[in-house]
Amino acid sequence: MSFDLYIGSFHVGEPQSFQARVLNDAINPYIVGKEPTCYVLRFSGDESSDCDLYVDTEAERISNFSINRPVSDERLYVALLQVLQLPGTVMYISGDCPPLVGNYHSMAELPPDMVESLGKPVLITKPHEIREYISRA
Repeated sequence: MSFDLYIGSFHVGEPQSFQARVLNDAINPYIVGKEPTCYVLRFSGDESSDCDLYVDTEAERISNFSINRPVSDERLYVALLQVLQLPGTVMYISGDCPPLVGNYHSMAELPPDMVESLGKPVLITKPHEIREYISRA
């Protein structure tokens, strides 16, 4: 897939940060490359399963990150759901896809203008649901 996924974290409509180790724990088994602003993730034996995760790789706390060229491998979505379960965390993409949250309480934390422009957030409880929503966009 050649598009970007964006993940951000909010509290009362304002950006908030979370411990980077939550993301790092979720993606660590798949990291095959690291630069100051990017991890290269690989989900099988060759580069065709690579995607890039853009984030400050040295930060202890982060408020957002993005994934370029998300692969269809279920393990990516298992990792993303772990992050989406943090309060206030949301995934969004361009296209016809509502904001996706993994924690019911996150819905109330999003900026009102995000909800107005992207639509009412949807609670995701299973990794495959993420793939299903983004494939429709």
